[in-house]
Amino acid sequence: MLFLQIEFAVHMTCEKCVNAISKSIADLEGIRNVDISLEHGTVTLETNLSYSIIQERIESTGRQAVLKGYGDGSSAVVMLGGNSGYSIGNLIKGVIRFGETSEGCIIDGTIDGLTPGEHGMHVHECGDISNGCESVGEHFNPNNSPHGGPEDDLTKRHVGDLGNVLADTSGRAAFRKIEKFLKISDIIGRSLIITKDPDDLGRGDSPESKINGNSGARLACGIIARSSGLFQNTKKICACDGLTIWDERDRALANNHERYLEYYALHDSYLVIDGNCVCCQLYTWYARCNCAFGGDYDKYAQCVRDFFDQLIRCNITPLVLIDGGCEDKKLKTIISRTKQKIEIASNYTLSSQHRTKFLPLLMREVFKDIMNEKGIRYAQCIFEADNSIAAIARFLNCPVLSYDSDFYIYGSLYIPFNTLENDIVLNPSGRGYIKRCKIYYVDKLFRVHYGLNQSLLPLAAVLLGNDYVKQHIFKNFFRHLPRSGRRKYNNEQQRRIDMVFDWLRRRSLNEAVIGILSRLRKQERKHVLNTIETIINSYISAPLSMLYMLDIPVEILSKANMQSISSKIYKFEGDIYNLTCFDKMINDTELSDREETEDREVVNILEEKKLLSNESLVDDLPQWFIKEFKESRFPSYFIDLIIRKLYVCPTQIEDSSYISSIITSLKIISVIYGLLLTGLKGKKSAMEYITRDENKKIKRYQLEYSDNILGCKLPSLHNLRHVPIIVRREILNTTLTIFNASYINEIPSIWMLYIATMKYWINQQEEPSKFSCHVYSLLFALLFNIIDYNIGFYRILNKFYQRFNRTVDNIRHERKIGNYQPQYSINSTLTNAIREVDVNDCLIAATFFISNFEVDQKLHSQPKKFNITIIHGFAEFQNCLRHSMNLNALLGYPYEPTRVASVFNGTFLYNLCSNFRKRDDVEAYINLILRDSPSLSRLFNVLLLKVKPLFNTAPQKKTDKCKKQRVKRYEEKKCILHEENLEDEKPHESTSQEFYDINNSFSILGTTQH
Repeated sequence: MLFLQIEFAVHMTCEKCVNAISKSIADLEGIRNVDISLEHGTVTLETNLSYSIIQERIESTGRQAVLKGYGDGSSAVVMLGGNSGYSIGNLIKGVIRFGETSEGCIIDGTIDGLTPGEHGMHVHECGDISNGCESVGEHFNPNNSPHGGPEDDLTKRHVGDLGNVLADTSGRAAFRKIEKFLKISDIIGRSLIITKDPDDLGRGDSPESKINGNSGARLACGIIARSSGLFQNTKKICACDGLTIWDERDRALANNHERYLEYYALHDSYLVIDGNCVCCQLYTWYARCNCAFGGDYDKYAQCVRDFFDQLIRCNITPLVLIDGGCEDKKLKTIISRTKQKIEIASNYTLSSQHRTKFLPLLMREVFKDIMNEKGIRYAQCIFEADNSIAAIARFLNCPVLSYDSDFYIYGSLYIPFNTLENDIVLNPSGRGYIKRCKIYYVDKLFRVHYGLNQSLLPLAAVLLGNDYVKQHIFKNFFRHLPRSGRRKYNNEQQRRIDMVFDWLRRRSLNEAVIGILSRLRKQERKHVLNTIETIINSYISAPLSMLYMLDIPVEILSKANMQSISSKIYKFEGDIYNLTCFDKMINDTELSDREETEDREVVNILEEKKLLSNESLVDDLPQWFIKEFKESRFPSYFIDLIIRKLYVCPTQIEDSSYISSIITSLKIISVIYGLLLTGLKGKKSAMEYITRDENKKIKRYQLEYSDNILGCKLPSLHNLRHVPIIVRREILNTTLTIFNASYINEIPSIWMLYIATMKYWINQQEEPSKFSCHVYSLLFALLFNIIDYNIGFYRILNKFYQRFNRTVDNIRHERKIGNYQPQYSINSTLTNAIREVDVNDCLIAATFFISNFEVDQKLHSQPKKFNITIIHGFAEFQNCLRHSMNLNALLGYPYEPTRVASVFNGTFLYNLCSNFRKRDDVEAYINLILRDSPSLSRLFNVLLLKVKPLFNTAPQKKTDKCKKQRVKRYEEKKCILHEENLEDEKPHESTSQEFYDINNSFSILGTTQH
């Protein structure tokens, strides 16, 4: 069989590892040219075997292995289920790789969760899984041939017909096949489907046999994305939550925890939610947003809304706790993750989002907006929330919902997020609904490891590595730990977990502490003991004070108060320097490989200038500030600025050839910092911020402290809530360069801060005229929420057509018969113009709006058309918006808070801006789009009249007058031709002309009268 080059990242620490790996694969037939590099941590070879066979052999040595490169030519990958794909109930997960060679395309994969037997596998024409596997179209069939099998020629089969895969009794299908007609370039951006039944390869008697092989329902699907070939993958971290490649592998093999989980029906109870984690996981697993464009916040908001609606229908009371500031122990981890995210963002493209999710900047603000909308109780801890989450769950005897493995050791009931089923079902044993999932009971862990108890679990967290202390400290401890030979392990981490539990269960708490410290170098013992005591005490005396922020009944609060009083602090008694040492030969100068290979760039960032951190400064803050922080009105980085004068800036997708997008918002950040420091005693000094430099490297910068704005001294933080609201509003206006408040007062309150931020952002530009299309896009996008309000939330054209196509036809017909010519005055307030928007106008304009929420398919087939410069402009604006919203909150909301999901969709804005940049007169083009929706056209023109006086330089809209007239006539003609072509594309018969600009950017879209 055909040989292919593959590359694994393997966790190796010494030459013994190299020898062990070499020995493990030495007897495999079907491999050659093996190269094991300790320096780079890689194993490369040529093979005609499935990559999973080699991976299992490598991991049988106790080393973790992750596939990094596949093939030395074009290659692709598809993920089924999980974060990147889809499967019914999220029960099926798999990875299938494609490698193109001169003799054909190798298809190499492993799929878990199938029923035993054969299942059909096909490439489908579309890469759209926004509606699960129902939106991927039909089999990829460019030759219009009947359905067949892999052995047929192209006149008797679809190109996408890949035959069957065979699942064994465990539900796993592992396969490697060669497909002679498949080309990587043809399938990138399409999808792969696994079906419920076998494919009859077109040999059946049913008519369906020649269409889809009678292969049944679509069980799982994923988008085929370009993947790394040999030596092309430098990834070390996941942009979603900062996981290393080893963490990602461990999560994929988390079946080790399955033996501690039970099926559970969630209903009629409290549910304590890890807010930061679930906020991210909802985006990653369910939102189906386009990461590359900076944030489809409306889609994400709908996803969060659906999530909480389901919990409410199950009579579940969610209690959401959010992390606060970064504690000293986590700072290095946060900076390291930021560095890796900068690297990922610098090379991020549209195809990247199928492999790696990138969280948008304002996601947490949207999450909180929806919680406010739904009346969900939530609060923010001053620092990390995990201890409080676990303590409250234990106290209320209810589960925690998270995707953080730390909750396996807290002793609380724990529901891993990935075990939640998609839908709710009727309660079979009572009224109402239930949410099915799996739950972890710590008692099951204690039954498996007899003798283990709750007091010992915090020690397991220390030994296995966390943010307090790194695992390499215990290298000597693990060297002397007896190895368990009772069961087979998928990876080294699973083996260590069992070894640690088996060791701990035979000891009391004090005996275990002595056993751990005695294996350490003396100079390390004090730090590790402090860590152990901190973790144990954070568990046994975890604060229940956050219950007061969650509207818990008084009788429960009184019990909580009694429990917190009765807690006993753990303190180790004994001389840590005179413990019996069981390994007198240890070399005190020995460094582990992890220490040697520590990221010097991150270390240099921390050592460049010593950071002075003082967490006790929080105690000096005014009570109103603490209260509002716990109400999560303020972002977590406020605490970071207070305790260490450092801001680790969030990373966005942007053009790395320009300066960091954070720079445009520095003037706002400076005012925030100035106000925060007025609440602290002592000498005031500059703050520092960490972001990327012009070379795509992480760098630390300084921002000077200032306690005044335009010569006026900022009020003290302690007195800020006593300052009249008009003065606080003036501070915000001055910061945002609004010097004539009468103009901003013409804007509806819900849009004021958004448009004021727009003015600030434009004023920071050296050449504001270059961003006129961005401004028009941001203003035009304000209409989409008004359309949503009037007709409902639609983001897929087919769904809109199914619901409203006939209605739109009738509206157009009636208007034609009645010679509909409404007279709208442009001399109106914006409030009246919004109130007088006609629902029918919204229905007519909706198709243009909805089409622009979808990605232009040309960007998939022609990646060079992806314009990162447009993205950069909106990234700058998002940074300005985030910090103006934060300053607005700190000042007590002199402006109504902006609801981001109602005004910002990154894909929509990108499509608009890309389109507007091709127009000579953007305003004329917009009016042409809205000509059959006169109330919307009037609203937009009134908006322009109110907004333009705010800007020093009005958006440039046209070239010379003659050219404008020629272009207008030409575009009107193109508009009519384009509409005629669209008639053939509609899924339902219709006589109406619809707006559909996304795949024909050179046409002006409107409608013609019948």
